[in-house]
Amino acid sequence: MARRTFGFTLFELLLVLCLVMILFLVVVDRLLPLRAEAEAAHVAQVVGSIRSGLGLAVAERAVEGGLETLPELDGSDPMQFLARVPPNYGGTLEGAAAPPAGEWAFHSGSGSLLYRPRWPGAVPATGPDPEILAWRILVTRPERGLPRVEFIAVQAPTVTVRVGRS
Repeated sequence: MARRTFGFTLFELLLVLCLVMILFLVVVDRLLPLRAEAEAAHVAQVVGSIRSGLGLAVAERAVEGGLETLPELDGSDPMQFLARVPPNYGGTLEGAAAPPAGEWAFHSGSGSLLYRPRWPGAVPATGPDPEILAWRILVTRPERGLPRVEFIAVQAPTVTVRVGRS
C-alpha cells in the first residue's frame, strides 16, 4: 500500500517565502519615495494656503481702510490666516528649541514659521540648513506707494535640534 503525504515540502515553503520577500522589497522600494513626495506636497499646500489667507487679510484691511495697520503683520504667526490649522502644528516655540520632525511651529523670537521635514532633502531647503525650513511675513514700505506684504522663505534661525528623547 502506497503512503500518501499531505502538505508542502520544506523546499516549497522556502521558495514561497523567498518570492514573498522579493515582492515585499519591490513594494517598499516603490513606496518610500512616495512618502517624501507626499511630505513635499503637504508643505507646498500649507505654504500656498498661508499665502492665500494672508492675501485675503491684506485685502480685507484695504477694503476697511486699515492699510496703516499692515506693519502689525510683520513677523506675526502666519497660521492665524488659515481657516483650519494643520494637525501637526505645534504652536509657539520660545528660545532655541526646534520643532520635532514632521511638525510646524512658530518661532516667536525670529517671527518665523518653522518646519522640520521627516525626510530632509525631500522638501527644497529655504536656507543653508535642510533640517529646518523657515518662512516669515515681511512688510516693506517703498518710498512711494502702498506697503508690500509677502510670505517669504528665509534662512532658519539658529535652533537646537535634539535627536531622541530629551
